[in-house]
Amino acid sequence: MRVGLLECDHVDERWRGIDGDYGDMFDALLDIDLVRYDAVNDVLPARADECDGWLATGSRFSVYDDAAWITRLQSFVRDVRDAGAPFVGICFGHQLLAQSIGGRTEKAAGPFAQPEFRFSPGAIAVHIHSFSAMTLRDPNANWVAPLLSRGAAASLGNVYEPYLRLTAHLNIFNDRLLHGFTFAESAYSSIEVLSWMSVMVGDPLYRPYASWLQIETAADSSKKDSWKMYHDFAVQNFSSASAQYRSLARQAASRAHNCPMLEDLGLMEIGDGNLAAATSYFGEARTCYSNRDDILRVVIEEADAWSKLKKPKRGIDLLRSTLRVASDAPAAPLLRNLEQELRGLSTTPTPRPTPRSR
Repeated sequence: MRVGLLECDHVDERWRGIDGDYGDMFDALLDIDLVRYDAVNDVLPARADECDGWLATGSRFSVYDDAAWITRLQSFVRDVRDAGAPFVGICFGHQLLAQSIGGRTEKAAGPFAQPEFRFSPGAIAVHIHSFSAMTLRDPNANWVAPLLSRGAAASLGNVYEPYLRLTAHLNIFNDRLLHGFTFAESAYSSIEVLSWMSVMVGDPLYRPYASWLQIETAADSSKKDSWKMYHDFAVQNFSSASAQYRSLARQAASRAHNCPMLEDLGLMEIGDGNLAAATSYFGEARTCYSNRDDILRVVIEEADAWSKLKKPKRGIDLLRSTLRVASDAPAAPLLRNLEQELRGLSTTPTPRPTPRSR
């Protein structure tokens, strides 16, 4: 199989000693006959059928940039569509595909198009983008500078293409912040490598949820703080083996009626692929919560787990019983859409094995 690689950019020569150029990376990743076309320098295939399929790389450019090579490349993508050939776009490449066949790619709209927009004091704002922190001097360029200029207290970004896996894992970053770690601790916990392309902009000692780590005063000692209790438990038991930690955590959460802790344990099981265990945690968290929004969030998580377990009927029953008592909730349309998806799964016939002729 011959696949045409449309190179929409090149790795800076300073970094090519690590993994080479984009074409070298795809050569190493894919066991196919790869034919390179230097699209960014206007080298394009003569016909859409020169290769069996096409792959377009990422780029520092945007598809809405006024560049002749992008315009000509969009025309070629339409030729590929008309020829019915497979086409895969990565980052810039998938924006290129969308723009070429009728979609629209444009600069940030919404709040950032409103000059008066400001973040709430203390907000941490992040947008995953390959060149989000290429410059911090222009409040209208890339992402980090505009976020900070509109009032964000801190942000994360990349000075150059980091490759997706080496961007910050925002789920880890958010989790560390919520558990009382500083901005610097949370940010460095969220990246897999140091001295690469990531930068952290903000006060390294900023701790937005520091109050969760403080000792309760006599005045508020009777007030239950589920997150603080969870944090204290994690600090005391972090060295335990995973299975033992979760067993102890469930016992502690059930005794303390700690709903967020139960839900988080369910999400841990999802991350490990233990879907049956996750539904058990979600079921307990669902009956634990009293706030309707919390309940609906856990219902969605549990229904999704039932779907992945190939038991859509369990998810459908859960969603229907929830909608009977929460039909006016803002999340109700989402629940109905999820129910529709699960109904489609439950009616999909199981393929029967084809009998062998003897």
